[in-house]
Amino acid sequence: QQQALRIFKGWFNYLHQAGYLDGNPLALVKNKRQPSRAKEVRRRHLNQEAWQALLTFTEELTSEDELEIKEIERWRLLLAFLYLLAPRVHEVANAKVEDFFEKQGGWWWAVEGKGSKYAEIPVNPALIDAIKRYRNYMGLPEELAAEDASPLVLNLAGTAGISANMVYRSIKKLTNAAA
Repeated sequence: QQQALRIFKGWFNYLHQAGYLDGNPLALVKNKRQPSRAKEVRRRHLNQEAWQALLTFTEELTSEDELEIKEIERWRLLLAFLYLLAPRVHEVANAKVEDFFEKQGGWWWAVEGKGSKYAEIPVNPALIDAIKRYRNYMGLPEELAAEDASPLVLNLAGTAGISANMVYRSIKKLTNAAA
């Protein structure tokens, strides 16, 4: 009913502006606000106990399969990245090695955030350690070079970066395995 009213108001407004009507007969009709329903709260964080359990789970994971080991190492990097910097998923997927740089005696992450706003975020040394561990495992140089435009997080083949959807699916797979 409200949608039909909005459609007619818009139609009459068009007819008025086009000169077919002297006025909009529905201009004075107020839209009824839908009564607000109790908001369903969605928890989108892990408490400290759950976070520690997830870290412990990933640290204890082992495998004989090379592909599974690569996935485990990627999980470790993603967890550190997501927890220590709290980026948006697409920012993780778009991160490049060259986005990390040293300044003022510490490491910083250059990121284009929401609204295409550029920011420089201080990086916890634990994340730098996680990046170095991941890069070492993937057979890449540990040092983060300013001229290295390669993706920070790679696909399991090590040939390209991953998408935001892959970040989501990877973390979902990890949490399901840990549950």
